Amino acid sequence: MRMNLFFILPVLLTALSSCEKKSPLDGVVDPSKAIIKPDASSSVKVMTYNIYGARGLYNDWELDALADVIKGQDPDFVLLQETDSATVRSKSHFHARDLGERCGMYYAYAVAWERPRNQDGTYGDAILSKYPFVQERDFHLGLSPQNPSTSAEPRSVCAVQCRVGDQLIWVASTHLDHAAEINRVFEADELQTIICDELQGHVIFGGDLNSTPSSAPMQKILTFAQPHYLAETQYTFPSQRKKDNPTSLLDYILTKRSDTKISCSGYKVVQNTASDHCAVVATFSLK
Repeated sequence: MRMNLFFILPVLLTALSSCEKKSPLDGVVDPSKAIIKPDASSSVKVMTYNIYGARGLYNDWELDALADVIKGQDPDFVLLQETDSATVRSKSHFHARDLGERCGMYYAYAVAWERPRNQDGTYGDAILSKYPFVQERDFHLGLSPQNPSTSAEPRSVCAVQCRVGDQLIWVASTHLDHAAEINRVFEADELQTIICDELQGHVIFGGDLNSTPSSAPMQKILTFAQPHYLAETQYTFPSQRKKDNPTSLLDYILTKRSDTKISCSGYKVVQNTASDHCAVVATFSLK
């Protein structure tokens, strides 16, 4: 039976184009901003970084300083907190996209809440990645029904699944409420459902949890998650932007406590003057 090539060729071309992974840098002319190629091994370096709304050293919304901190550590994934999209206070920047372009990485963004009407835009969590995404998911974290604070804010979880070597791995970024511990405990319960039930397989997650290791929210999280800090005095807040030395451990990178196939081979705190939080960097091996 003879095949109609005029029919097959358009179908084939359509199928091939539908499998393309779009880069956040598509259309960027500058060749120096090409996507950074990931290592083919099963080792990953993960950074978590609360970027303080990208205020910059002089409160002038400089993203270059934040990008320099990230590029200086050369992570495979970056968990970002306090990211804006099209807000007045950020001069309409989209932090996840703009940092992705500066660092040559893919980006994903999860909306935690819409800012007040007179400020427009949204606020949430984001992930930068050297690896293209197999899946993207975002989750909403609510506030406790007993929330006592008028300044409390809804939060989010930004999650992406990528293939690293021959392994599939989820990476997730979150930022727990700053205003009331009862909200953080409530969010910790929701986080357990997300990490243990919604995201199947390997998961590396973290962010600014606004909780010290001995606090009630962290004690809840540590029932299902394995921390990798070297000591409880490995403080992450405030950074040199605010003070000479940090005094609290608030930022974490964790894995599922039940996952014995991920091991951490390095964990460090990175001082900087681009944000009020230090960055944290951890290196993991996947078995």
